[in-house]
Amino acid sequence: MRSEPALPLVASAIAAVDPAGAAGAAETAGAAGAAGSSSLPIIVAVAIAAMIVVVLIASRVRVAHLVIGFGTTVAMWALGYVAMTAPGLPAGEVLFCLMLLCVGAGGYVAAQRGGTPASGLAVGLVSAAVNLLVVGSLFGGRPSVAIEVERGAQTLRLPLFVPAGDASDSAELLGLRLEFDADARTLPRVVEVSPRGSAHDAGVLAGDRVRRLDGREIPDAVAFAGVAIEGRAERARSRTEWLVWIAGLFVISGGLGWFGGFMGRRRNGEPLREPAMLFAIVTSAAVMLLLTTGGLVTGLEAGLAVPDWPNSFGHNMLLYPMSEMKGGIYYEHAHRLFGMLVGLTVLVLVTVVFRCDRRPSVRALACQLLIAVIVQGLLGAMRVTGEISMSQHRADHAPNIALAVVHGVVGQAIFAAALLLAGMLAASWKQPAPPRAIPGGGTMRIFSGALLLLLVVQLAIGACYRHLTIPPQGEFPGSSPTWALHLHITLAAVIMVVALLAGFRAKALGRDERVPIVPALGRALHIAVGVQILLGIAAFVAVSIRRGPEIPAWEVVVTTAHQATGAILLGLATLLMAWTHRLVREVDASPGGAAITPRPAAPA
Repeated sequence: MRSEPALPLVASAIAAVDPAGAAGAAETAGAAGAAGSSSLPIIVAVAIAAMIVVVLIASRVRVAHLVIGFGTTVAMWALGYVAMTAPGLPAGEVLFCLMLLCVGAGGYVAAQRGGTPASGLAVGLVSAAVNLLVVGSLFGGRPSVAIEVERGAQTLRLPLFVPAGDASDSAELLGLRLEFDADARTLPRVVEVSPRGSAHDAGVLAGDRVRRLDGREIPDAVAFAGVAIEGRAERARSRTEWLVWIAGLFVISGGLGWFGGFMGRRRNGEPLREPAMLFAIVTSAAVMLLLTTGGLVTGLEAGLAVPDWPNSFGHNMLLYPMSEMKGGIYYEHAHRLFGMLVGLTVLVLVTVVFRCDRRPSVRALACQLLIAVIVQGLLGAMRVTGEISMSQHRADHAPNIALAVVHGVVGQAIFAAALLLAGMLAASWKQPAPPRAIPGGGTMRIFSGALLLLLVVQLAIGACYRHLTIPPQGEFPGSSPTWALHLHITLAAVIMVVALLAGFRAKALGRDERVPIVPALGRALHIAVGVQILLGIAAFVAVSIRRGPEIPAWEVVVTTAHQATGAILLGLATLLMAWTHRLVREVDASPGGAAITPRPAAPA
C-alpha cells in the first residue's frame, strides 16, 4: 500500500491536468474568509432591491391575476414536491401533467372572471415569474461529480462539488487524502478528510473505500483529479442555456394560461369577489405547505442535511442543482425553497392589502406578518449554523436545538396570523351583523381565549419533545424528554375538554342568524380535535415502537400530520376568538337591570 502525500499530491495532480486551476490554490483560505465577510451585505442589498422590484411589479398587476397566478403556482409546487419524491413512473408522469394542467386551469378561471384569453395569459406569466424561484435549480449552481464509496456493508453515492473559478481545483477545497494499493487490487481508501473541504460537506468519512468517481474507477490521484475536472466541464452551462430556460418558462406558462383563457372566455364574466381575502387564503395555503415540508424534514431527521445558509453547499440557494437533491438534501433544500415562496407571497400580500384596504389595523397586521416571516427565516438559518455565517463548511457551524423549537412554534403562529388576516379582509368582517348580547357570551369569549393560550403552550411542549428526542443509533436505543411527553399528554386532555366546551357553545350560537361563521368554526374545531387526538395516539405508538436508525414511512406520515393538524387547530382557535370578540357580547345581568345591547362595532 502507498499513502499519497495527502492534500498536496491531489493539488499537484490537478495542476498537471489543469494548471490554471491550481494557480489559485494558495490564495484559497484567505480569500474565502474575506469573501464570506463581504458577501453578506451584498446579499442583504440584493434582497432589498429584489423586494422593491417585486412590490413595484405587484402594484401594477391586477389583483385578480395575482390571486389566481399565485394560487396556481402554490398548487404546482405541491404537486411537484410529491413528484420529486420519486413515487414511480406512472405517478410521476401523472403529477407532471397535473402541474401543467394547473396553469391551464388558472387561465380558465381568470377568463371566467375577466372575460378574455388575455386574462389567462396574465395568470400564466404571473405563475412563470413566481416559478423563477425554482427554475434556476434546473440550470444553475456549481457542477458536481458523484463519488461512490463503500462504508461497511453499504454503498453510498454522494455529490462531490467542484467549485467554479481558478481556486476550484485546489486540494483545500476537495479535501481528500487517498491511499492506493500498489497493484490496484483493492479500492483506494480515504485516509483523511479535511473538515473544510467539499468531501467532508458531502459526507465522505475517513475509512471509506472509493469505488468510482462519476462512474469511473480511479487508479491514482492524477486520475481522480482528471475525472473531477472533466465532470465539472461537462456539467457547466452557458448563459445562452440560462436564457433559453427562462424564455421557455414564460412562453410555455403564458401559452398554457392563454389556452385555458381561450377555453374559458365569456362575455359577461363576474369579477372576482374579495380578491384581497382570497390572496390571504392562498398565502395561508402556502404557509401550510411550508409547515408540512418542515415536518417532513424533522421526521426524516434531515434538518442538517444541508450544512450552510443562506447558501446551500456554497451555492446560491436558488441555483442549487435539482439533480443533486437526493434523500435528506432534497427535503431540507425543498423546505428552504418553500420558505422563499412564502416570503414572496407574503410580500405581495402586503402590497395587495395596501391596494385594497385602508384600515390601519389590517395594514399593520399584514406588515407584522411580513416581519414575522423574515424573522422566521433567520431563525431557520441560525438553527442550522448557530449564527449568521457565509461559511459552507459544517466545521464552522454549531446547530442550535433551542432555535429549532422556537422556529417550529413561530411557523405555526404565522399560519394562524395569515388566517386571521384573511378573516379580517372578509366582507362579513368589514360589515358585521349587530353584536348579539347573549347570556353566557362572556363565557364564550373566555373559552376561546383560553383555548388559544393552551394551544400555544401545547405546541411549544410538542416542539420540545420532537426536537429534544435522540433517535436510536446502533446499539443506543435512543432517548426522549419524558417531562415533555407527560406534559404534552396531560395538556392534550385539558385542551380536548376546553375545545369541546368552546365548540358546543359556538354551535349553540347558530340559532341566531346574526352570529354567522362562529357556529361553523365550532363544528370545524370539534372535527380537528378528534382527528388530532387520533393522530397523537398514532404518533406516540410510531415513535415508541421504533428500535433502529431506519425511519418507518408511516412514522413520518403520522408525526407530520399531527404537527400540521396542530397548526390547523391553532388557526381555528385564533379565528374563533377573533370572531367571538367581533360578534358576541355579554348581557347586563345585574339585578333589576335590563339587557344591554351594545352599539354595532366600527369596522376594525
